[in-house]
Amino acid sequence: MKSALIDSNSIVQNLISGDLTFVKAKAEYDRLVLPMVILLEITFVLEKVYRLPRIEIVEKLRKIIVDPKIDAERSMYFYISEIYRTQTPLSIVDCYLLIQAKELGIDLISLDKKLKRKIKI
Repeated sequence: MKSALIDSNSIVQNLISGDLTFVKAKAEYDRLVLPMVILLEITFVLEKVYRLPRIEIVEKLRKIIVDPKIDAERSMYFYISEIYRTQTPLSIVDCYLLIQAKELGIDLISLDKKLKRKIKI
C-alpha cells in the first residue's frame, strides 16, 4: 500500500484555485494521511486568509475526509467542526482544546475569556 502525508497547502490551493496537486496525490497513492494539526491549519487559513464562512469550510473539509483514501481522525474532526460551526466566537483551535479536554476528562486552563465561558460544553 503506497501512502503519503499530505500538507495543508496542497489542499488549500485545490479548494481555492483548483490546483491539482491534491487530486494527483489521490490518484497516485492508496492512502493519504491527514493529521488533525493539518485539518486545523487548513481551517484556520481558509477562515483568516481567504475569509470563507465557517459553514463552507466545514462542508469542504468534511467532503475531503470522508474519502476512503484519506486517513484522518474523522469522528474527532466532525465533533470539533460542529462546535466550530455553531460557536462563532471560538477559533478552531479553541474548539479542539475543548474537545480534547473533554475526551481526556481533564480541566482546560485558559486566560481566553471567550474560551473560559465555553469550558463546560
